[in-house]
Amino acid sequence: MPIFRKFEGEETVTRTRRHMPHWNADGATYFVTFRLADAIPVKAAQAMEARRLQWLSTQGISNGDSSLLSTHELRFEYRKRFGREFHEALDNGLGECLLGYAETLEMMTAVFRHFDGDRYELGDFVTMPNHVHVLLVPLAPHSLSEILHSWKSFSSNKINRMRGQSGTIWQSENYDHIVRTWEELGRIRRYIRANPQKAGLRDSQVRYHEADWDQP
Repeated sequence: MPIFRKFEGEETVTRTRRHMPHWNADGATYFVTFRLADAIPVKAAQAMEARRLQWLSTQGISNGDSSLLSTHELRFEYRKRFGREFHEALDNGLGECLLGYAETLEMMTAVFRHFDGDRYELGDFVTMPNHVHVLLVPLAPHSLSEILHSWKSFSSNKINRMRGQSGTIWQSENYDHIVRTWEELGRIRRYIRANPQKAGLRDSQVRYHEADWDQP
């Protein structure tokens, strides 16, 4: 059973970034989205990035690092504006949608559950045809980046073997967000549960898991 701990200690966060900023904190609950390499066309992804950088520039941030936003309200607006655009693009169901088959759906479920209780506490998740949403709590000394690398490395090898091919399966960068309150956790859980219906998918095209959360 995953345990949710309210997150207030932004001073304890370590920050890294590639195109997007990534925050890391011990004991935090993360909402993570990762997608297949072809889930968002290159031109669409570039256009989204240009809009993101332009908006940050209007807030006085020229290097694209949203963690430099000065207030909670601006950070909330940023997540609402650009997180929504990113997730709506995924729900268009573009690309080969390699995850939308029974064999790959079952494989991804097994991947998520394999180290549950050992390297992380697994929360709600849904595997969609071209992307995944998952809630999890990493367990020390295992980091979020280590866990995601393991999931993606193992599953990409399995998918390539299933297809008898080779090549890049996953987009290298992930969307991750630290969940701060019990109320926010509830909103994200409802989003995960509703995502298949919102995207117009049948039950056979997705795998959904609902966890029993607890508070300390």
